[in-house]
Amino acid sequence: MEEYLSEKEQWEWIKAQVRENGPAVILAVAAVGAGVFGWRWWQAHLDAGRLEAGAKYTQMVQALDEGDRSRALVLFGELERGYAASPYTDQARLLAARLYVLGGELDRAAAELGAVVDRSKDRDLALVARLRLARVAAERVLSSHQPFRLNPMSSRERRIVHLALKEMPGVRTESVGLGEERQVVIHPAKAK
Repeated sequence: MEEYLSEKEQWEWIKAQVRENGPAVILAVAAVGAGVFGWRWWQAHLDAGRLEAGAKYTQMVQALDEGDRSRALVLFGELERGYAASPYTDQARLLAARLYVLGGELDRAAAELGAVVDRSKDRDLALVARLRLARVAAERVLSSHQPFRLNPMSSRERRIVHLALKEMPGVRTESVGLGEERQVVIHPAKAK
């Protein structure tokens, strides 16, 4: 038996392989091409969304620099609706909370800060929001003379809140509860 095929036999073998496997190869190449194209399109889409969110946040900051609170809040609403998962929205929530505190709207400020604490993917930013939320809660305690209970948090976060409010006149803090349900309660300070 001859081990080598003639040139004609080799050519026939190649044609048979193309007939048999050609459609599968073409389909595989098309699927890979479509996958690469789809991935690049998706990444471009995400990049465009990030740029748009950044531009909206910049407009909000510019409106605040110009003293236009109402326009800043409108831009914040647009950012919140269009780009809820963006880190720019978390930053905008912090700015909105500041505006609400300055306007004496402590409940609205607390709501925005709570949203950052609950939804932010940035742990450090969430911690900053938690500290600000504790200060807003302390202001509510000072004005209402009623204790305020913060949501459950880790021992590290509770310690940071206790330390942050330790020097604030007119309030005292304590931790209550057990395990994962342990939380900080802010009380009006007792008169000396």
